[in-house]
Amino acid sequence: MTGNSGECQAQAGRETWLECGATAHITTEELASANSPDEGREILIGKIHYGIGGLRTLQLAYNSGMEAQNRIIDEIDVAILYLLSTNARETQVEIARAVGLAPSAVLERIRKLEARKVIRGYAADVDPNALGQGLLAFVAVRSEDGPADDSVARHLASFPEILEVHHVAGEDCYMVKVRTRDAEQLGTMLRTRIGRIPGVSSTRTTIVLETVKETSRLAIPRPQKVAR
Repeated sequence: MTGNSGECQAQAGRETWLECGATAHITTEELASANSPDEGREILIGKIHYGIGGLRTLQLAYNSGMEAQNRIIDEIDVAILYLLSTNARETQVEIARAVGLAPSAVLERIRKLEARKVIRGYAADVDPNALGQGLLAFVAVRSEDGPADDSVARHLASFPEILEVHHVAGEDCYMVKVRTRDAEQLGTMLRTRIGRIPGVSSTRTTIVLETVKETSRLAIPRPQKVAR
């Protein structure tokens, strides 16, 4: 190395660490291999970029690891979800007793499950007949919308009588679940509201005669962690 090569080698007599968020490792041999000060600077710059790149890689790996950890649901979480899905009014003390934790630890776990949207909310299971909504029907809706256009789906979802909107495969585009007072109200809704949505080409309705099972509760097996 010419010019400042002696000074560079003296400075690099030991391994030099550049802290650029991550350490760049430069040895005497690498600096000595440069044929000019400019080439030495290129080596240094390359090492600095490598260090920054390494930091970014480590940061991405760390973030990915944290996200994966946040997605993990262990046996105790499953037990808590089982108890809350069985009875959303279960107290923290009762849950804590069932899973063998302190109430404060149960509260912390529930808050994390809520923050991650694993628990999306709490609702009362109301008898529809008590509110005059005894007729249940499923309506298959065909739409002229393109694959990227969801305006019909959003319009359907805006009706309070429609409880569910599903984009389905097959000849029909959407399957919706509807509750109304009676067949007359359902017919009026089909003609004057659903049928007039821009893009809807046709509907096909199936009226439910008897409901054998209707629940929003997921099939969560009873965990062994539950002590009762």
